[in-house]
Amino acid sequence: MCGIAGIYGLESVDQPIEVVESMVSAMQHRGPDSSGIYQGDNVVLGHARLSIIDLDAKANQPFTSLDGRYTIVFNGEIYNYQSLRSQLPEYDFVTNSDTEVLLAALIKWGMPALQKANGMFAFALYDRAEQKLWLARDRMGIKPLYVHINQSTISFASEIRSLLKSGLVPRKLNRSVLQEYLQYQCVHDPETLIENVHMVEAGTYYEVSDTGVGIVEYWKPWQNPHFDQDPIRIKKNVRDLLASSIDRRLVSDVPIGAFLSGGIDSSMLVGIASERLGKRIDTFNVSFKEEEFSEAAFARRVAARYKTNHHEISLDTKEFMVDLPEAVRSIDHPSGDGPNSWIVSRETKRQGITVALSGLGGDEVFGGYDVFKRIPQIADQAWSLSFPKFLRRVVGGVAKYKYPGIRGRKLDEIITADYFDLETLYPIFRKVLLRSEVKSLIGHELTTNG
Repeated sequence: MCGIAGIYGLESVDQPIEVVESMVSAMQHRGPDSSGIYQGDNVVLGHARLSIIDLDAKANQPFTSLDGRYTIVFNGEIYNYQSLRSQLPEYDFVTNSDTEVLLAALIKWGMPALQKANGMFAFALYDRAEQKLWLARDRMGIKPLYVHINQSTISFASEIRSLLKSGLVPRKLNRSVLQEYLQYQCVHDPETLIENVHMVEAGTYYEVSDTGVGIVEYWKPWQNPHFDQDPIRIKKNVRDLLASSIDRRLVSDVPIGAFLSGGIDSSMLVGIASERLGKRIDTFNVSFKEEEFSEAAFARRVAARYKTNHHEISLDTKEFMVDLPEAVRSIDHPSGDGPNSWIVSRETKRQGITVALSGLGGDEVFGGYDVFKRIPQIADQAWSLSFPKFLRRVVGGVAKYKYPGIRGRKLDEIITADYFDLETLYPIFRKVLLRSEVKSLIGHELTTNG
């Protein structure tokens, strides 16, 4: 994890180098190994480095091409950088880093190089000759990148706190998404909780010049669909793709561990990584002393099966509350999962592990949560929608009385819904607070999209 920051359009910015230095300093925790600043004619770029591949100082950033024309600041990892490097025999490499490979690929192929790159990344590329800046984010949006545009000046950073540190971004709450955050414990991109600060969306890049900002969507999940009806081939392909994906992520010049919740996705990652590496790996699990909330037993079984060096972080409510203030201070763009991720990441770092594998999104992609079973069952009762809504409100009121708490309130919202389809029901199941509760908190009517 590194940090990038910068400003394009310096005419109205006093002391831009000092401003970017301050932005980089605000996220030094992302890159404690080194930091650097580049100033061009109309841009200042900054970088804080966490060394993963090629630990030599020659790979520090900002990284400039030999002819001085192109400069890049890069956060992430290009998993197929060695393959890409073999396709660039004419480039005179001076490091073994994936940063230089990405730079060389962008110089040769331009932004279409992103179609060739396999990795997680956010970067800023500056062309000194044309005085253009490109800001790009990986296909799935694993690495963050935030931007603020004010007339002719665009500032960007890996963290919102870095943008705020610049002094160029007003500290104003984005009230239009407050309802969304309270209901779902997150804000979906491109919005953020800060007014006029946006995320570069996944699979997208900005092209910035003195004539304006262009936004290009270079990839979407449905771009190259492939449907296979054979369940045996599907299982084999999923296994092969997952193994190949893990292999790419095991390329590192520093120790590697894994988060292990005991769920299907993290358990598969640990199993495959252990097989591929042929040695004991470190695994980390956050467990709760309240047994009804703990999945520690499943994680222990997986750890024993693959003979990992297992670290169990056992918490109770009081201990968690002690850690919570520091966790909240450390989380940049808040989310409901943030404190848990912070705690397991802290322990992983304490054990000397710089890189950790983590499963994410498997249950959503493959329908692993119980909600994906319940929604079709509810959809089979669509005939009930023919009853007048006032009658359904009565039934919903009975449900709230019978099941006090969030369960009854969600049943009421489902019973009185206009449709029993995935688009309507899934958001209800994912809510932490319902409309009436959010309204009582923020004190005004809600928008219709909640």
